[in-house]
Formats: sequence, structure tokens, C-alpha cells
Amino acid sequence: MSSHIGHDHTSGFRFHITEIHPETNTVAIQYDETAWSSGEALEESLPWREFIEQLVHGRFEIRRVD
Repeated sequence: MSSHIGHDHTSGFRFHITEIHPETNTVAIQYDETAWSSGEALEESLPWREFIEQLVHGRFEIRRVD
């Protein structure tokens, strides 16, 4: 796992980027399962452009964890 953690301000949960798929232009993220309500998907795959737009608009925040 990387030394960076993301925060989804819409749901309030932390996540990690697990993969970037250049062939489909998507970013796969996995949410922290301890903070998630049961029955919800722990993984999400977003088009990279949408992911970057969400970073710019403040839905996602990524920071380094030391």
C-alpha cells in the first residue's frame, strides 16, 4: 500500500488508490472497510478525468501519511 491516503468528503471515508488502468482510463479506489456501513461497495472505479475533477472540486483529498 502506498504512503498516501485519500479522504472522500462526500461520504467521510478514507480510501487508497489501488490501481490506475491506462487501457480503460480508470482509477480504482478502495475504501477503508472499518468505516463503511455494511452492504455498500468497498471499491469504486472512476474515469481518471472524473477523479481529477473531483480532486479539483474538493470531493477527494489526498495526503501523505508518515
